[in-house]
Amino acid sequence: MMNRLDDAEVPFRLILAGKHFHEQPEAFERAFERYAGRILHYGHAEDFDQYSRLLHRADVVVSTARHEFFGGAIQEAIYCGCHPVLPNRLSYPELIPETHHRPLLHAPILYDDADHLFAVLRSILQREERPLPPDTLRQMPAPLNWGAHAADYDDLFETVVEQPLTPA
Repeated sequence: MMNRLDDAEVPFRLILAGKHFHEQPEAFERAFERYAGRILHYGHAEDFDQYSRLLHRADVVVSTARHEFFGGAIQEAIYCGCHPVLPNRLSYPELIPETHHRPLLHAPILYDDADHLFAVLRSILQREERPLPPDTLRQMPAPLNWGAHAADYDDLFETVVEQPLTPA
C-alpha cells in the first residue's frame, strides 16, 4: 500500500512502533530503503511515555490484520487521536460504533479491500476527507474502559461468593 501511495505522489510519513524482528522479509528491507527518510520512528518504544508520545504524534492508524483477537493497540491509538482505517472484518466493526463506520462529513473508518484502503488513505493524506475530531475519537474506546465495568464485575463476584457451595 505504501508503494502505491508513493507512486501516486501522496505525501506521508511513518511511525512503526512495535517489536523489531531480526529476520525480516526482503520486501520489508526494500521498503525500508525506499522510505528511510519518511520513517519518524521504528521499533519498540522504550517505555509507556514514549509509546504515548508516538501515538499522540500520529494522525492515522492503519490495520491490515488478517488475524486479531481484540484490537487493543488500535483502541490505544484511537484514544490518542489517531483516525483509524481498519478492515471491515474481524472484531473491528463491532469495536467501532456503527454511526462511525462511515461518518458523515469525515473520512471512512472501515474499508473492504485494497483498492478501498488506498482510496481512503489517499483522501485523508491529500486532505480531501477530514479525519474525525480528537474528542470524538477519544470517546470511542470509552465503553471498554475498566472504570465503566468494575462495579458490574464487583457485583458479579459478590454474587458468586455469596452462593452456597453444592456437593458435586
